Amino acid sequence: MGSYHAHGGELDERVLAPICLQEIVYLLLQIVCCQGPLEVVARGSTDDPTRAAIEYIRSHLTDSITVNDIAREVQLSESAFAHTFRARIGVSPYQFLKSERLDAARRILLTGSGPSISEVARAVGYSSASHFITEFKRRYTVTPREYANSSYSCAALEAIDGADRAQTRTAELLHLPADK
Repeated sequence: MGSYHAHGGELDERVLAPICLQEIVYLLLQIVCCQGPLEVVARGSTDDPTRAAIEYIRSHLTDSITVNDIAREVQLSESAFAHTFRARIGVSPYQFLKSERLDAARRILLTGSGPSISEVARAVGYSSASHFITEFKRRYTVTPREYANSSYSCAALEAIDGADRAQTRTAELLHLPADK
């Protein structure tokens, strides 16, 4: 029985190590990639539509908002808003919104007390659990359930804490409330 447990541990390591490594690389890249564009936004005026859009997105993650909703909020046409946002941040508003939602879902899955996938999907603004699962798997290469059930190492959890600190730093740069 002890050898079975050891074998299971080795299997877990072979399966989970690439996922943990991918997560750590993703977090590091996100910190490096997002700091430059967000610092540009931080230097903008308080009337900057990009800053207002990021604030709106982060404060409405649980809502099923669209790019059109965000554009309306910052009082621009959808096309003018999308062009301005992409020019300032480097990604489309939709991609940024999706990234924020999936990142919030990832944190819930790792730190939550076992919410259902449907609950996680709703908590980050997805009305369809199947669409959420598809998007999550496309980004993280595993389903949300597989991700939640993985025994992540302390290093992966520490990396997530580091990402939370980076998000707090981003919020400070933009003078936004930090999401926790």
